[in-house]
Amino acid sequence: MDNEFEEELERRLTRMESEGGGGMLQQDLPLSDILITVGTLAAASALLIWWAW
Repeated sequence: MDNEFEEELERRLTRMESEGGGGMLQQDLPLSDILITVGTLAAASALLIWWAW
């Protein structure tokens, strides 16, 4: 595994286990991730509708 993943995992685990650290609350997803997901789902849906036509 890469170091960036390990560091982020350790940061989140420490935050979850610490007193008053926010528990399971994490930062929101970046807007770009949401837009990519919505675009991918729309493209996949359109492709499936076209294929079934």
